[in-house]
Amino acid sequence: MHNKTDKEIMGLTGSAFIIGRQLFLDTGGFDEDYFLYYEDADLSCRLRQKSIEIVRAENVQVRHKHSFSSSKIKRFYLQRNRILFAVKNSKNTGITLLKLFVTDMLMMPIQALRQHSLA
Repeated sequence: MHNKTDKEIMGLTGSAFIIGRQLFLDTGGFDEDYFLYYEDADLSCRLRQKSIEIVRAENVQVRHKHSFSSSKIKRFYLQRNRILFAVKNSKNTGITLLKLFVTDMLMMPIQALRQHSLA
């Protein structure tokens, strides 16, 4: 149940979402193979596979304090979980991993410049 002004979205964000307990459990909840990142994207994929509509409430605001960090641990889990997500949820894992590799190679200079400018 949602309002006419609510918009369907591709996936939920783990920082703020509402889901019925039984649906969460029936869908498998958060996959414990993930740690820190991508567990919400993975749950979204499983909800979509069950044809569950994911919507954003237009009349709700949530503030999520997010700080940019370039720690090695963060980079490790982001990369690890992105690969895990691609392998688990892609029909053509090889192509998906190639796209991730190319994207990472293109992003490395940008990340290096950001880190240098933040130092």
